[in-house]
Amino acid sequence: MLEKCELLSDDDSDIYRFKMQAYEKMGEIDKAIDEAVRYLDKDDNPSIGVVQDAVKKHLSYGIAKVSQKVTNDKDQKSFWMFVRARFYEWQHNYPKPLNNMTDLKRTMDMMRESPSTVQNATANLDSPGKQPAKSPK
Repeated sequence: MLEKCELLSDDDSDIYRFKMQAYEKMGEIDKAIDEAVRYLDKDDNPSIGVVQDAVKKHLSYGIAKVSQKVTNDKDQKSFWMFVRARFYEWQHNYPKPLNNMTDLKRTMDMMRESPSTVQNATANLDSPGKQPAKSPK
């Protein structure tokens, strides 16, 4: 039933938010987190607070999912780095969000100085670590 929701419009972020909430209520937390990440990815102006309850129930899984996005989604890397830093904060693992935000700040500074160097810089950032606005798709 929940999978059929996507047939309506897989670009509508609300579908992923509703699926996240349904999976969370059914106790399928990893599936809820998968949908939370899809919501954050699809929404043009996502609210990270919307996913907090579900993600906090299995933070290590949420951090792993978002770390994959940091590595694989070069266009939105700064956004996913911010999300990962917030997840680390929810885990009360404060050195990691500080390191992550330092890397994010370095990337943003480089963007201001020379936008053409950003891809090289972000490719070299250490993977494990809005609100930077999401880049238009």
